[in-house]
Amino acid sequence: MMINLAFAGAASAANLNPVKNAAEHIVLKDSIIRKKILLAQFPARNVSSVDVREIIFSPKQQTGKHQHPIPVMGYIASGSVLFQVEGQPSKILHTGEAFYEPANTTIVHFDNQSATEGLKFVAYYLLNGETELIKMMPGK
Repeated sequence: MMINLAFAGAASAANLNPVKNAAEHIVLKDSIIRKKILLAQFPARNVSSVDVREIIFSPKQQTGKHQHPIPVMGYIASGSVLFQVEGQPSKILHTGEAFYEPANTTIVHFDNQSATEGLKFVAYYLLNGETELIKMMPGK
């Protein structure tokens, strides 16, 4: 409560028009919105760099079974994808949703769902000196 009051005072002093919502949190009118889309928990690992890539699939394009030697997180920028981690149920991810591919775990499906539209996603590869990003697995 002290933090909220201090924040409200600072916001008022800055003429930012704080507004209290039903949950008793201070919200700034016309402020930045921070929406949580993914919390991926993985074993402790040193990360020395992050390789961020925009990846585009053609209509109905499929990745095939694969693994990554490093954790990979991503965000669907446009389109929808059939996503399945081995041993888990498959799911369809749509624009605005995020995914997590654990290190050294088989990804059974990462397939563009549209027969007419491309798929675009952004992948974040958490590196610690690794150079290989993906390893293709034998077919089904």
